[in-house]
Amino acid sequence: MDGVYLPNGRQLALIDREWILDELPHLG
Repeated sequence: MDGVYLPNGRQLALIDREWILDELPHLG
């Protein structure tokens, strides 16, 4: 997620949510 620090908090939140949902299956 390096470099994904955007001024738009909502856009950053959406990116974080997408990343979390993608990582959940790997975390088991």
